[in-house]
Amino acid sequence: MNQFTEKQVVQFGNYLLSQERKKRFEATTRQNKKDNLNIVGTRSRLAGVHDADIQNFMSDIASNPDIQYTRSSECILKK
Repeated sequence: MNQFTEKQVVQFGNYLLSQERKKRFEATTRQNKKDNLNIVGTRSRLAGVHDADIQNFMSDIASNPDIQYTRSSECILKK
């Protein structure tokens, strides 16, 4: 299990709301449509936190520990 600093936890929260994450989901959705795979819409996928989110975030901070994410104008939050 990985130990995250408080700064990294805040960065991960920002990643979950980021434009970068949304773009990754949109690219995957486009590829799945192209491959005729059963797809779940981007909006519903953005509403959850996935293992891939953690892996993508860890990869991002490994290459740039001080990364700043651009907040998406469309955030999906479940109540």
